Amino acid sequence: MYSNVQFLIDQRVSTWEKYSWFPTVFQVLEQVTVKEAAWQPEHGGNSIWQILHHMNYYNENILEKITGQKKERTLVKTNEETFKNHGDSNDLVGWQETLDYTGNLYNELKEALSNTTDTQLEELEISQYLANWSTHDAFHLGQIVILLREQGKWTLS
Repeated sequence: MYSNVQFLIDQRVSTWEKYSWFPTVFQVLEQVTVKEAAWQPEHGGNSIWQILHHMNYYNENILEKITGQKKERTLVKTNEETFKNHGDSNDLVGWQETLDYTGNLYNELKEALSNTTDTQLEELEISQYLANWSTHDAFHLGQIVILLREQGKWTLS
C-alpha cells in the first residue's frame, strides 16, 4: 500500500533531487553562481538567494513540526521577513554555506519523514502545511529559473 508518508517523500524527491518532468531544485542550484544568486531584477523582486532563504525557513517549520525539535533561528512576524538579505555577489563562502545548509535541511527532512508513520503524521495535525509543501517549493523553483533566464543563464534547450 502506498502510504501518505511515501507520497510526501516521493513529492520531495521529484521536486528536489530526482528529475522527473522538470529540473530539480538541486539541479538548478548547482549551476547558480554567487553573482547570479545575489542579482535582483531591475523591476524589483527577490534574488535567488532570498528565495532560497524563504524556502529554507518554511522547510525548517515543517521539520520542527515533524520532529518536535526547534531549530536555532530568528523567528519572523511576516512572510516578507523570510526573504532575508539578498546576498552579496562577492560572498562565495556565504553562498556555499547557504547551499550546504539547504542540502543538509533537505536530508534532515527526508530522514524525519522516513522515520514517520502515517498515524504519527495524522497525529501531528499539520496536513494543511503538507498539502501544498512540494507545490510551494516547485513554485519557487520556477521563480529561480525565471531569474536565471532574465540574467541570460537559462535556456530552453
